[in-house]
Amino acid sequence: MRFTFLLAILLMGLCACNKDDDPILSTESLHYDGPNQAAPILARGTSYTAAKFPASEIANQGHTGKNLSGVEVYIADRPEQLKILILEWNGNSANEPGNALYEQTLQGGDLNTNSWNVLTLDQEVGIPDSGIWIVLEVQVGNQDIAVVGCDPGPRHANGDVYGLFDNNAEPGWISFLSFTNNATSINWNIRGVVKP
Repeated sequence: MRFTFLLAILLMGLCACNKDDDPILSTESLHYDGPNQAAPILARGTSYTAAKFPASEIANQGHTGKNLSGVEVYIADRPEQLKILILEWNGNSANEPGNALYEQTLQGGDLNTNSWNVLTLDQEVGIPDSGIWIVLEVQVGNQDIAVVGCDPGPRHANGDVYGLFDNNAEPGWISFLSFTNNATSINWNIRGVVKP
């Protein structure tokens, strides 16, 4: 894990991406991030990148009662597999998601690298009044690759959620800031596409 952490820090500085490719954000986007800056190396195996939106944030962004029709994400390197998970807010704990509302699996070949991808959901998902988590389950196998892009920060408290669950030593749901021992303050380039 220490090697992965050091490699992630190194690549954060070296993987600057073309800012001209950043889509223009509309008011119909649920997000915390700014333009893509880089993409950190993720842990080998399966990990989770997420942005979570409590009821207050959904109301602040004007999306109460609307539906998600897709997820927009910056993909740097191609993973083996990427799963979109839309999870409801957990009323008992802000640090863990609630029930699954939707999931959709994509193979690495379905994704464009070094660019933004608009991943249309097979069916629209109602945004719960209680809040929502937009999660990407990323499978990289035994590779050290950078998959999900990020902005240059500073982080929003709900914009850099990271999950590791492969064995008992993994931390579960934490911030990416905590995962990097307070060295990397970013927001994932994960945006919910809201139907107008």
